[in-house]
Amino acid sequence: MEPTNQDENHQRITIEQYNKEIDDAVKRVESGQFYTHDEAVEILNKPARKKFILQYNQELSEAEKRMDSGLFISQEDLEKEAESW
Repeated sequence: MEPTNQDENHQRITIEQYNKEIDDAVKRVESGQFYTHDEAVEILNKPARKKFILQYNQELSEAEKRMDSGLFISQEDLEKEAESW
């Protein structure tokens, strides 16, 4: 099941939708069209977004810990393993 969260209208959003919003924001900044500080704070403080960002950061932290402890497989090793499938 794909991870989702709810936006301010209680509609489900996917990680792909969230990432698209980020990509769109980067494009706006690159083109000189971006939010003011107050607008950005308002958007980021919406409960659903804030919860999603906190959850995302926690998952990143856990993944970094796994990587630091060696619990991962490199692309090269995975390709070698896949050859035997």
